[in-house]
Amino acid sequence: SPLVFVLLPNRNADEIKKALVTLKAAETTLQTRGVPSNEEGNLARAAVETRRDRAKERLAALLDEVLDNAQVIQAGGNEVTGGSVPEAVRAAVDNALVRLFPKFASGDHARWDAVVKKARTGDGSALTVVGFHDAADKHPVCHEVLGFTAASQTGAEVRKHFEGPPYGWSGDAVDGALYVLIVTEHLRASTGGGAPLTAAGLDRAKIGLSKFRAETVPLTPLERIGVRQLMQKAGVPCKSNEEPQQAPALVAELKRRAAAAGGEPPAPAAPSTAHLLALDGLAGNALVKKLYEAKDDLSANVDAWDKLAKAIEARLPRYRTLEALLTAAATLPVAVEVAAQRDALRDGRGLLTEPDPLPHLCEQVTTALREALVGARDAWRAVYDAEMAGLVATEAWAKLPEERRQGLLVKHGIASVPSLTVGTMDEVLRAAQARSPSQWALDQAGLAGRFAAARLEAIQLVAPKAQSVSLPKATLHTEAEVQTWLDEARAVILAKLADGPVVV
Repeated sequence: SPLVFVLLPNRNADEIKKALVTLKAAETTLQTRGVPSNEEGNLARAAVETRRDRAKERLAALLDEVLDNAQVIQAGGNEVTGGSVPEAVRAAVDNALVRLFPKFASGDHARWDAVVKKARTGDGSALTVVGFHDAADKHPVCHEVLGFTAASQTGAEVRKHFEGPPYGWSGDAVDGALYVLIVTEHLRASTGGGAPLTAAGLDRAKIGLSKFRAETVPLTPLERIGVRQLMQKAGVPCKSNEEPQQAPALVAELKRRAAAAGGEPPAPAAPSTAHLLALDGLAGNALVKKLYEAKDDLSANVDAWDKLAKAIEARLPRYRTLEALLTAAATLPVAVEVAAQRDALRDGRGLLTEPDPLPHLCEQVTTALREALVGARDAWRAVYDAEMAGLVATEAWAKLPEERRQGLLVKHGIASVPSLTVGTMDEVLRAAQARSPSQWALDQAGLAGRFAAARLEAIQLVAPKAQSVSLPKATLHTEAEVQTWLDEARAVILAKLADGPVVV
């Protein structure tokens, strides 16, 4: 036990009590009576001061006698002797500190802060600052830290353990050992979330929240070189001796490449990464060693996965083009046939089927869509030309100046024939997306109305009072019914003629 006892002898108790009472009474009298103003008062005050001073001297002598006979006892019963009582107490306290912190001396040095600064730069020889020139794991402080971190510990737990008994080491000593051991790869550091940390990347202010674990798996130069070569192939940058820190990035990159080697239908399913998932529980040197053991298989994986990813990247745009063509050709018979083949390709994840069926399917839909577009445009053009001929033959149209005629054509959307470029597959798709065959047909149906509106406006411009007449609607079966309808139409027209020219 580090306890120290000071035993005071029970002697002169009554005399000490009497001296204290006398001293207190004298001091109280002097404080309350104040400074006298006459000779008699001065004599009385001097008498009280004398009584106070004698009480002080008596009390000091009595206490000195008690202290001179005091005993200083170390826990366990050993008496500390020699010199005065204060000297004995100091000696006992020194002994108690040794009992409380028996390992303090092995970590006692004033320059541990310099070790921290040097180790954070990646210098594995930082312990030379405190006069240690052997391997880092052999330094008493580092050795103890490695033993405590055999199971993962937070920085706060490490500090608490070594700053208390039986060590009593400074925070600089503990932190310095942590940084040195990270640099020499005897210790693995990570964030609370598990991300690996280097000595340079470990903020000292965050040591308490970081995790530390002794590294028990040594790496050979051959293993380091082999894993660096695999990293280089996978595109993961890594400097010499940084393999443990970069190993998680390599695993993540391998998983990414595996995911890119497959995908949603119609792409093939992504290859199995069970062998990569088995690495998730490893870190540091242990992970590097496993990567080295599997490096040949992983290198072959990278080649195979990259080949699949490139093939998917090359074919997927054509598949999307096929889907766009089928959407544009949805009303055509060819869409049903090709859509069935597309569905089989998708459901069977046959994007990479050999020979590639996509060019033929796309061309099949493109040809049908091109023919439908050209046919719809030609039909539209025939109606347009006929209506335009009728408009041009109208008497009122001929009377209008060219500028006015062009304005009417633009106003009613019949000024020109829309262009149609369908030479390539992309041109066919763009043309169909801009105006499908069914949209050509709908537009064709409206041509007559637009030309009629232009014709009526032309007549109204030439003869401002011209008016449009709606003739009676009827279904005629006999000559008599025809005559009756003509009479009714004649009556309607004649009734309107009184108000001006009539357009029928």
